[in-house]
Amino acid sequence: MRKIEWTSCAVSDVKSLRDFIARDSSAYAERFVQRLIEIVENAASYPMMGRRMPEATDEDVRELLFQK
Repeated sequence: MRKIEWTSCAVSDVKSLRDFIARDSSAYAERFVQRLIEIVENAASYPMMGRRMPEATDEDVRELLFQK
């Protein structure tokens, strides 16, 4: 199993998303962030999940689309 590495920029983006959504609903913001983290963490078990990013030189870099 691989380990997901969250960059500081990614963590900051998730926090910003949470704060933005929380303006309308703190409960929905927490659910959104929890679901987002679950989906990303699934990539540790399924490293080929998502599409390869054509602009990335490293073939292990994947893109996951998330809509909630």
